[in-house]
Amino acid sequence: RDVTGVQTCALPICIALSGDRVRTDAVLVLLEPGASSGASRPPRRGEHLLLVLDGTLEVEVADESYLVEAGDTLEYPADRAHRWHNPGRGPARAIWWLLGA
Repeated sequence: RDVTGVQTCALPICIALSGDRVRTDAVLVLLEPGASSGASRPPRRGEHLLLVLDGTLEVEVADESYLVEAGDTLEYPADRAHRWHNPGRGPARAIWWLLGA
């Protein structure tokens, strides 16, 4: 799904946890000021892990709002209603992982 003001790049990532290897999907995103996911994203299995590299994102998960700034991470169940937007004056850059899908 295309979202105005958002550029994405898929990243082939493999994460090692306690000797196990976990395959995951990861997306590097560049979000222009005011860019948003729009309505709540559809639920799916697994967990989302967000790392904000630059800027700020506001992420709403199950009616709770989180302000995630550069260097911060946020983990949340992917089966919960969620949405996001860039409230800042500059672009935000982040990586999203979908784990355990």
